[in-house]
Amino acid sequence: MNDHDSTRAVGRRQAVLPWRESTPAAGRPRPGAGVSWARVDETLYVASRRGTYLGYVENKYGRFHALDTRSVQIGWFPTLVAAMSALVEHVDSARPIVLRQVD
Repeated sequence: MNDHDSTRAVGRRQAVLPWRESTPAAGRPRPGAGVSWARVDETLYVASRRGTYLGYVENKYGRFHALDTRSVQIGWFPTLVAAMSALVEHVDSARPIVLRQVD
């Protein structure tokens, strides 16, 4: 099994396993490192990283709809892999929310 072949049959469902984490020669983490995908049903895939919910991809009308943690649309894509990649790229490029106490 290679990094891109990360599914296996589990009972009647198919489980999506996490990608192997690796670090490229430049020392930066590989895009998508640590992201796990769970196939909830035949049309819904949920992403998480180390237990933190990242968003989901839904198969609707033969296309794949990617949405972030707040169900804000990232876009529509022709393939599952393209939608998953867009969701991870969106999450990885998002600026973290910083909370500050206001007196």
